[in-house]
Amino acid sequence: MFIFLDSSEQSKIIFFVVYPNKEIKSFIFQGKKADQGPLFCFDELIKKKKIILKKIFGIGIKIGVGRFTATRIAVTFGNTLSYFLQKPIVGMGEFEVNDFLKKIKKVKKGLYLSAKYSGEANIGKSKQ
Repeated sequence: MFIFLDSSEQSKIIFFVVYPNKEIKSFIFQGKKADQGPLFCFDELIKKKKIILKKIFGIGIKIGVGRFTATRIAVTFGNTLSYFLQKPIVGMGEFEVNDFLKKIKKVKKGLYLSAKYSGEANIGKSKQ
């Protein structure tokens, strides 16, 4: 199976699980659960759905869309999971299963993502 993380929306984390038969299931975490971050949501997901980590063949992260900090956290989570599992990781602007599967199969393990942002960070800038 493959895992794709989308944390581009405020207080919402979506994990898409792509099974070998290309069946896709989405798991949505909202509100306080999502605000805890992808690690806590992923932990809950693997426990509730009895996902075996060794059966994850690749990881995808939605990048280039969404909030600055959420993107950085998602990329860090994905890179850490990729390193731990020794599986490939890809970044994509949108989740589309066929594109994701084509892209993930071309990537070698040991390569990691760098965050890509939809705009310039406005940390400390006043809004006018």
